[in-house]
Amino acid sequence: MMNEVRTEVFRHAAYIEDRNEFYTRIEPLLNEYEIDLMIHSEGEEELFHSRLFIEDEWSAGIIPDLNQLDFQVMLDTGGIWTVLVKGQTMGTEPFHTLNQALTLLLFIIGCGLMTLFCLIIGWTWYISRTVVIPLKQIYQATEEIREGNFDYPLPYGKKDEIGRFISGFNMMRHYLKQSIDKQQEYEQNRKALVASISHELRTPLASIKGYVEGLQDDIARDEETKRKYLKVIETKTNQLDHLIEDLFEFSKINVEQMSVKKEVVNSRKLFTRILYAVQLDLKEKQFTLVVKGQQIPSEYIAVDQARIEQVMSNLIYNSLKYGADQTEVSFDVDEEKDQLEVQVQDNGYGIAPGDLPHVFDRFYRGEHSKSGDNGGTGLGLAISKSIIQAHNGQIHVDSQVGKGSCFTFTLPLWEIEDNGKEIE
Repeated sequence: MMNEVRTEVFRHAAYIEDRNEFYTRIEPLLNEYEIDLMIHSEGEEELFHSRLFIEDEWSAGIIPDLNQLDFQVMLDTGGIWTVLVKGQTMGTEPFHTLNQALTLLLFIIGCGLMTLFCLIIGWTWYISRTVVIPLKQIYQATEEIREGNFDYPLPYGKKDEIGRFISGFNMMRHYLKQSIDKQQEYEQNRKALVASISHELRTPLASIKGYVEGLQDDIARDEETKRKYLKVIETKTNQLDHLIEDLFEFSKINVEQMSVKKEVVNSRKLFTRILYAVQLDLKEKQFTLVVKGQQIPSEYIAVDQARIEQVMSNLIYNSLKYGADQTEVSFDVDEEKDQLEVQVQDNGYGIAPGDLPHVFDRFYRGEHSKSGDNGGTGLGLAISKSIIQAHNGQIHVDSQVGKGSCFTFTLPLWEIEDNGKEIE
């Protein structure tokens, strides 16, 4: 098309002075290609413009500059014309191809922008779901924790960075809750301990005060009555001393400071020595200690000897305090798999079913111990339980009212191959 336009302009250049004639000669070409033609001289003077001869309106296309082309025509006279060709429509070549390319380019740009918009929306939604919402939940959880609500877990099942952070947050919340609960438990224990101490100290102190005042006021005039008063004062003083000693032991258990110094010992030697000491101490009392079985098993155990002796003394003296008038205590040690099982059984009053679940509670005493003047503090069994648990053992009691009680505790055996040393 451009070559034909150039040829026609060159061929009819002589008629440029008569614009009507020039238009008449090139009109078929203009109509064929639906173009507008403008010619300028070298001095930028407009020589011809076909738009002056056309009355119809026409579209300039999407971008006007794309539907026009210019070229130069060398005349015979040596002059040079600048010819500007504008397409009246974008349906002819080369404007049609340019229009298609432009349309395709705009379509691609539009699709790209739409895709980018969708990606932005999707990414925003993803960020909101995976970051913003969890952060809001974490903030809400911190507010709940600040208000004292530690039962506020954060649900998040993904194993990404946020998931690991929330998992750590939940773990922190759990440990903080345990710490607060333990602190509250310690505080409750402290209050209960103070109340129990006040109650336990009041009775013997009141008795001591009453008998001292009786001596001061000469109520006890004869020597026999004075000796009785002094004996009661001595008994109550010993009771207070025992109570203070038990409170000291129990306070160390409460703050987890009870020292347990284990050493490897022979079970037969240990329990034989303990039983011999008990028999010597109680030889003047109506007390019979029966050792079941032919002999105590000879095994090696890692224990704190003083603590185990304390447990045995608590159990045996407990049988004496709460037993019948003629007390018989049987002692038995058996080897059960990888542990020793020690039993201390009496023929006393037994423990009522309602008291049985609480015998290892601190300051708890059954009906017989409450009514009798036995000097018990209610801490001996609680201390014994803590000592056995510190040795990785267990302790429990079986009892029937009127038939007596049987306390059983276990101690794990010491294995030579697991410790890599021989026993002397």
